[in-house]
Amino acid sequence: KAGRIKSVNFPVKFSETPVGEMRPAPLFGEHNKEVVVDLLGYSEERFRELERAGVILGE
Repeated sequence: KAGRIKSVNFPVKFSETPVGEMRPAPLFGEHNKEVVVDLLGYSEERFRELERAGVILGE
């Protein structure tokens, strides 16, 4: 986690369009399991093997 930073809020307000919530960027490796298992179709066991081998970061 890199810490807090100051940023400028969205400068324009539209009457019909709500502004989304500002959230921090994901942490390094935070969504690796979702990408490898859900998007790429690897099994949970294969994900764990890759994690143990140090190929990818786990949760």
